[in-house]
Amino acid sequence: MEEPRLTVIEKLLASAGLLSREQLAPILGVKVGTLTAWTQRNRGPASIRVGDLVRYDPVVVARWLESQTVEPAEIQAPKASTPLPDWLQPNRPKAHIAGA
Repeated sequence: MEEPRLTVIEKLLASAGLLSREQLAPILGVKVGTLTAWTQRNRGPASIRVGDLVRYDPVVVARWLESQTVEPAEIQAPKASTPLPDWLQPNRPKAHIAGA
């Protein structure tokens, strides 16, 4: 019988201890260089510096990943649209030109 596949969150929460970039990258499906770039740009999951080493707390990464979830378009509330200015309204009466 095949073992059940774990979700990314389950893999993270099953991790023991802090994760290195090399350990985290395949779990998230990104390259190590992507994690490095995210850290340099203050993006991605929060990291922990231990001297020259960068480590990730799996619980913090799981929370970050959950915060990145985007609702499908059909579920999202419609955005309030800004009304067109009067001069762009399609049924606006034509300006009367004097002397015409």
